[in-house]
Amino acid sequence: QKFDVIVGNPPYVNIYEIAKDKKNVYSMSFKTAYKKFDLYVLFVERAIQLMKENGDFGFIIPDKFMYQPYGKKLRKFILNSCCIEKIVDLSKFKVFKESLNTLIILILKKEFEKEIRDKNKIKIITPIEPPEKTGKIDGIINYIEQKTYYDTIDYMFRLNLNEFTVSIIEKIEKNCLKLGDICYVNIGIVAHSKIEKKGKAAYIHKDNPEKQFKKYLEGKNINRYSINWDGKYLDYRPDIMFVPQFPELFENEKILICRITGDRGLIATFDNGDYYMNHTINLCILKYKLEYVKDKDLKITKKEIELSKQYDLKYILGIINSKLMNFYFKVSMSCGLDVYPKHIKNLPIRQIDFSNQEKKSKYEELIYLADSMLNLNK
Repeated sequence: QKFDVIVGNPPYVNIYEIAKDKKNVYSMSFKTAYKKFDLYVLFVERAIQLMKENGDFGFIIPDKFMYQPYGKKLRKFILNSCCIEKIVDLSKFKVFKESLNTLIILILKKEFEKEIRDKNKIKIITPIEPPEKTGKIDGIINYIEQKTYYDTIDYMFRLNLNEFTVSIIEKIEKNCLKLGDICYVNIGIVAHSKIEKKGKAAYIHKDNPEKQFKKYLEGKNINRYSINWDGKYLDYRPDIMFVPQFPELFENEKILICRITGDRGLIATFDNGDYYMNHTINLCILKYKLEYVKDKDLKITKKEIELSKQYDLKYILGIINSKLMNFYFKVSMSCGLDVYPKHIKNLPIRQIDFSNQEKKSKYEELIYLADSMLNLNK
């Protein structure tokens, strides 16, 4: 049986609270049961399946599915099945006293025609006051073409995108390379060992370091344009560590970017001191520096090697730490607390025509300014 209208407030149950046998059943039965999913994701999928063509859907649900990795398949499923008519952003208000979740109201219409879905204008409403106080849902209203969400990373539903911010993003991306075209990007070491059954603390030392120990950093040691090393060393044991990476990733000039930043945006600095670090830091290395490294995860083309030779890491660092790039990151790809390698790889880096003296001079000026910031923050 199919329905004209489905309205509801499904249960919010984190995956850690779902019994293991049920998780397995859900994963086999639902297309959108992905990664660390919440139970409400499955209710949304089932409701859409039960709607008639042009049927109406209205749920109040947590907002996290719009940008967290576990919501990727649900976002794609919605974009391929429905017109998103409205999203009401209730994230600033405490809607249910017993729930810690920040919420949205999601209004959909089942639609089979892709052309109609793509051209659909989503109405995004951000109430200024709690709806229960005013008795109605109104506030700041923006519109965004639904097709825009196909072009975001992992189909993220970005509520801060509108026709104006999209035009700025398009201007930023014009004549740009992706950072991943120039740099190899990865996280640092996951240092615990299943072989020795020890956590990372067993391999971190502060006093009397042995000769083979490596200077060690975590995300908390990184600020914009500075490193605050707290004297810790890592007993680097690639033969037993869970994700040891490879030494050349650390023993090279590199950009370090904090992985967990909250609302602080992109926080990056430069390292030429051969520091080793754990997975709370992302590392960026010019691809030509890794040309002769043999590692199964390294897939670098000759074209990328030659391209990377043209660029200076401090030019890239200046762009990453800029207010403009932080605006771009927060509006188009931020997913809450974390900055992942996939985000960094997709950052736009202005391509330089080195035969144009004016553009080359601006490029060199940015390197000089980034270098000055590093020296001032020592």
